[in-house]
Amino acid sequence: GNGATSNEYWAVNSAVLADPPVTPDRASMLLAMQGQRGTNPQDMKFITATVQVDFEKSSDGRWLVANLTVLKRPLMNQAGQ
Repeated sequence: GNGATSNEYWAVNSAVLADPPVTPDRASMLLAMQGQRGTNPQDMKFITATVQVDFEKSSDGRWLVANLTVLKRPLMNQAGQ
């Protein structure tokens, strides 16, 4: 292959954290992510990870990711195991 691998994640669960405190322009969330790595069905790996994301509201009112911390490293296992 060319060394490029497709990684696809989606949030399967989320919660707004009370600590650090939520303010009108700042909030933190806990996200349980799962996804898959690879495009070939024979070689596809399933991935899970837990991340904390800190959001800040920009001056034009959009929520932007200010910080992202991986709390549980991605766990990979072969398809079908």
